[in-house]
Formats: sequence, C-alpha cells, structure tokens
Amino acid sequence: MDVGLEWNQRYAKPGYTYGTAPNEFLVSVADRIPQGRVLSLGDGEGRNSVYLARLGYDVTAVDVSDVGLEKDGILSIFCHLPKPLRQQVHAAAVSGLKPED
Repeated sequence: MDVGLEWNQRYAKPGYTYGTAPNEFLVSVADRIPQGRVLSLGDGEGRNSVYLARLGYDVTAVDVSDVGLEKDGILSIFCHLPKPLRQQVHAAAVSGLKPED
C-alpha cells in the first residue's frame, strides 16, 4: 500500500488522530531547540508544529499525507515569485485549504 494513501486514510477521519497536544518528548526538550527556524518532518496533522509556533519558532511542516496537512493553515507573506510559479504556488495553496468547521 502507498504510504501516503495509508496516512491519508488515517487522517481523513473526523477529529485529530493523535489529539492536539504536542508530543511529550518534544515538550520536554523544546527549551533546548535554538529559537529561529524549525523544519518539522512527518508533522501529520500539525500538533507539534503548532506547539512550536506558539513558542515563537518559525516552523515549516512537511508530511507525506496531504490530508493531514490540510488540517493546518497555509500562509504566504512577501513570497516574491515569478508570475508563472506564483500562479502554481497559489493554486496549490488554495487546493490545500478546507472550509472552517
């Protein structure tokens, strides 16, 4: 089975698969992470990146599941791109949004 498909099926269920509280290990070591930019790999539905963002980190979250990432917001501020690329990026961003619950 495609790994992305497997995670998409898991995250497609209502609610949050692992809740919204951050991972306990992350909470225990967050004060050791230097302030600044953080890349959160395998971020799923975003609980860890949201936690870090609330602590003031500049977080980029990535995951194999586009369904999981749809539960996070998408933001683009001062992203200066050539027009053809900008159109592709904005279209992809819009397709990643979901209506508010």
